Amino acid sequence: MAQEAVGVYARLRPDLDSSAPRDDSIIVKKRFDQQRTVQVRNLEFSLDWVWDADAAQEEVYEILGRERVARVMHGYNLCIIAYGQTGSGKTYTMFGPEEVIRDWSGSDVTLHGLAPRAIADIFASLRSAPKASQFVVMASYVEVYNDQCNDLLGGRKGLVLRETAQRRVVVEGLVREVVTSETEGAAHVPYRDSKLTRLLQESLGGNTASAVVVTLRTESANLDETIGTLRFAVRAKAVSVVVRPHSFLGRLDASHLESELAFAREEASAARLLIDRLRKEVHARDGQGLDHPSHIQQVVSALGGGPMAQRIAELEAENTTLRNRNRTLRVTTVWQRLMLATRAEQVSVVIATDCH
Repeated sequence: MAQEAVGVYARLRPDLDSSAPRDDSIIVKKRFDQQRTVQVRNLEFSLDWVWDADAAQEEVYEILGRERVARVMHGYNLCIIAYGQTGSGKTYTMFGPEEVIRDWSGSDVTLHGLAPRAIADIFASLRSAPKASQFVVMASYVEVYNDQCNDLLGGRKGLVLRETAQRRVVVEGLVREVVTSETEGAAHVPYRDSKLTRLLQESLGGNTASAVVVTLRTESANLDETIGTLRFAVRAKAVSVVVRPHSFLGRLDASHLESELAFAREEASAARLLIDRLRKEVHARDGQGLDHPSHIQQVVSALGGGPMAQRIAELEAENTTLRNRNRTLRVTTVWQRLMLATRAEQVSVVIATDCH
């Protein structure tokens, strides 16, 4: 269990437009092919890496993200946080430009930010894992706004933060959904305000491989804010954590079992909400299209009851049976996956943006 510092990086806002010129006092210094220092006015700030405005998205991920994301497959928690003032490039760094957010799978992959690249790498690792391995990937989307936690999947607002017996902070009643592919895992989740610190306290100072990227505006009018952001980055760099993989070490004590039971109950509640939603979706889909029984009956009547009509009626009866089985199987599969997640070791990947 080695102690390691939180990774802290800085990125100058990409030159996406030329409406605001860059202040000449901002200089990214390069020494021995290393970019670890940025100068603003007469102040110098040393971090793990500093990207200039022309840095490619792939370069940012290779230095900040790839190695950390790989650790997830070995049982480590991961947290990547973007911090910076409005318009400094947080969303661009974490996700990409608007075209990526609007259509991830159909957009230019060179524009993909940290989040879609991390998700793609996780699923690539799952596909190359031994056949005997079993994985459940789940996603939850939380908004912290005006000191209120809102579930963006379940549609519930004002959720309560609760601390478990193991001093883990959880969002009471948060819905988690099974994710089966990369395209289901991309979303923009804005975090703000005071509850963010408590919600991410384990990510920022607990058993998590954490990285913070501060994004900086370069216009003269924003230099004071840029200096303030860099001072925050230097303070964050002083934080160290002990990161260890999740593993089963033997008999669990009563308090741990009680905590896990409470967590399992939360998962069961989330599962019931998800199953109800799936049932409603299936019911809505069954009521659409030309394969409705009344339409089939019209076709059979038009054929006058001959051999073709009889065969169509038989196929429709078989189709109805298969549709009912499929509905049951879908609901059961989701339930089994969610229950498996309550028994498996929990490895979390937290992606946070808009933290200023």
